[in-house]
Amino acid sequence: MSLRSFLFALGLGAGAMYLLDPDNGHRRQMLLRDKFVHLTHRGADWQKRLMGRVQWAGDRATGFAREATARMQDERVPDDVLVERVRAALGRATRHPGAIMTQAQQGRLILSGQVLADDLERVIATMRMVRGV
Repeated sequence: MSLRSFLFALGLGAGAMYLLDPDNGHRRQMLLRDKFVHLTHRGADWQKRLMGRVQWAGDRATGFAREATARMQDERVPDDVLVERVRAALGRATRHPGAIMTQAQQGRLILSGQVLADDLERVIATMRMVRGV
């Protein structure tokens, strides 16, 4: 018998004695079972998080592709849709979007109101990026 086989058999015997002990063996078995169940639940949680991130990345890629396709097409946007797109973009471009009045007439965008000086360039750049403007 090789040393490796001997040590393996010795470890196997010690583990059996540890788990089959008449006084504490059942408690040890239950602790081992609880640890195993905990690890399987952690693995399932990890898998759910990973799949959620994969789904998010796929949705994001689909959105980018559809946005790029839409930008290449010359579309006429209804005025009310254009105003809503601009209002949404203004909320991300300036600290006071309520101070800017937004109108669209036959596809032309009209902005009026007051804008902070340090927000002006960002507002203009953002408006150029809105689809339909």
